[in-house]
Amino acid sequence: DLPGSTGGGLIRRLDVEQLEAMPGSHVLWGSSMSEMFDHAEMVEQMRAGSLELGDPFRDLRESIKIFFIRAVKENAFIHQIINKDAPQGSNKAHAMYVRVHTPLRRLASTGRPLAVLSVVDNEHAQRLLEQGKIDQAQEVVRFQALILSQGKFSTNLCSARELALLRALLRRNARRMQPTAWQRQHLPLGPNSHWTASFICPVYPELLGDSATLMDAIPDRVKKMALAAADTASSSSSSSKPGTRSRS
Repeated sequence: DLPGSTGGGLIRRLDVEQLEAMPGSHVLWGSSMSEMFDHAEMVEQMRAGSLELGDPFRDLRESIKIFFIRAVKENAFIHQIINKDAPQGSNKAHAMYVRVHTPLRRLASTGRPLAVLSVVDNEHAQRLLEQGKIDQAQEVVRFQALILSQGKFSTNLCSARELALLRALLRRNARRMQPTAWQRQHLPLGPNSHWTASFICPVYPELLGDSATLMDAIPDRVKKMALAAADTASSSSSSSKPGTRSRS
């Protein structure tokens, strides 16, 4: 189901609306989420008493699990992503908001869950605003309608390194997906927009094989660039504070 090259350098785009809807009570939910972590990782989480392991690749999997679990068990579809390494009071602290759309889907070939996402990147919005490419009043109205009015919120604290990987994964998936009819109608998609139509699937440990992990699809050079940029941003901040992943 996952899109790949057509052989001529073009990428086939996944039509997520053609995928089967996955009931919230489906028996595969638990195994799909737990399989993202091997036994050693789960033991380490229990010993540390924290969901955050300090490795941005593993912490990214935890964030992805939260997207699915809170949608299924708590009917929480809006996720506020906080950059815990940003200076206190900085505009970069509230990095992005992610809206999970229902119904959740599953890939026909593997049965793996897939969530369609609408993402608004606050950091990118600030740059566009400074360049005069978006209207602040108009965007405030849109943000209130599409994000703030959608009920229960979930707050995720992410390191700058994990956030860089999340952004890279969302950009990659956005290029491989056809926006849904709702997204085409409501989101100002395009190169000068801080809104993105994307999707997410569980990302499994490498020990399960290359075919089972979407993270392997991000080129190593992109991962290195994303992490290097995050490290540079973190080192330039003298007021960074440690934090733990929120379960609120």
